[in-house]
Amino acid sequence: MAHLQSFFRYLLRRPQYYWAGLIGILLSTLPVASPGLTLDNPLPFLLASYSCQNCSRPQGPVTSGGIRGSCSANNSAPLTPLAPEVHVGRTTSSHPTFAWYIPDTEPFPIEFNLYALEANGEFRLVHSAPLTSNFRLMSHTLPASEPALQTGQRYLWQVLLICDPNLPSSAIDIEAFVDVVAPESATVDETMEATQLAEQGFWYDAMTEAIAEPSDTTWLTLLDDLAQVELEAGESPPSSRYNHLQLILQHEEDPLSE
Repeated sequence: MAHLQSFFRYLLRRPQYYWAGLIGILLSTLPVASPGLTLDNPLPFLLASYSCQNCSRPQGPVTSGGIRGSCSANNSAPLTPLAPEVHVGRTTSSHPTFAWYIPDTEPFPIEFNLYALEANGEFRLVHSAPLTSNFRLMSHTLPASEPALQTGQRYLWQVLLICDPNLPSSAIDIEAFVDVVAPESATVDETMEATQLAEQGFWYDAMTEAIAEPSDTTWLTLLDDLAQVELEAGESPPSSRYNHLQLILQHEEDPLSE
């Protein structure tokens, strides 16, 4: 049910699809006694979205891919970390999953790095992995064989897309912060779905659940939510992450438009 709810919420933000009638038909088939559905609040699940009231801002700017966002001429959507920029995304996992968007259809070498932010402001490398790029959605999970990330610690993860191994300057660099936190509620457990985790502000946990089934639109709904958060942060101009997320969403809606 949560995946279906997420799907309709995603469509509601895109009126060009004109699916409002279909949503009305679906709601008319729901039992009157369905929890949360009342005359005063007919669409509670459609209004729920990612938010993080207790998230803190990063200490400094991070690299989001720059002007050249891909190795090839395909610039429909740039290499982008699927994580917040205006605040630091949170996880309750000791071995979290990190996701990013790859615009290149052909494979290129990737270097994934994870750094711990020390008290003196220095970064200490705690994990590195060579990967090969895959078009569109890509992720990397800290292996269980690696030491667990520490609760209360901030980390920086980095993806280097190496366009030409013989030319180091050709690499495209993206970065994002992550805070490892303790669950604020005993209700946070492994059975929770992406939308529930997003509503509680655990971005990385929500994305991990969402990309487990990339064929549905939950991960796109989360990106849409995050784009709104980036926009509503009030920065002028909006963050580069907002602009990149908009390009990704546009490309995913119409992949033949490039």
